[in-house]
Amino acid sequence: MKVFKMISLILFLMFLQFGAMFSLCDGWDGSFTNTLVWQNCTIEFTYCFRITEQGFHEIKIAKINVLAPCNGSFFDNNKEAITDEIIKFISLSPLVVVSWDNLVPECPDYTCLIKWNDAICYDGWGYNSEEKKWEMNVCDEVTRSCNETIHICFESEPPPRHLKVERIGFFSGPPCPEFCTSNCE
Repeated sequence: MKVFKMISLILFLMFLQFGAMFSLCDGWDGSFTNTLVWQNCTIEFTYCFRITEQGFHEIKIAKINVLAPCNGSFFDNNKEAITDEIIKFISLSPLVVVSWDNLVPECPDYTCLIKWNDAICYDGWGYNSEEKKWEMNVCDEVTRSCNETIHICFESEPPPRHLKVERIGFFSGPPCPEFCTSNCE
């Protein structure tokens, strides 16, 4: 009987975690969760993707977590830089490069064939001791953008060759709910 209860509990917890992840990208074609290392901290992020009815490519950064030993304050103090690193990572992913045939050009040409929804409203961080990470407390699932347009290109100066993200315009979408902030600010 104990084994049955334990298996039931494990299956229930797996369902809850899968359900929470799925709801972040409900209505999208799919999602990926990846990690990147920036300034010796590992950032985990989930992004959703789809091709709209008009044929436009669209990406939404749905959630960001910070793996221990770093914490949410690290993200809070480097929001825009980390969000730019996530955009760079995604723009070189097989989804964008291979599936969507969208190669990042050399500057001054830009890639802007993707609608980037990179704004997340959140109200702090919760520590997941089992997975040893700080999880972003996302306030809602509304699609927003930090800027109306994001240009991405490879730049050679200063060396070494690197990706450049240029933001144009203003915050797009409804404001964050009360007591929430965004990763754009």
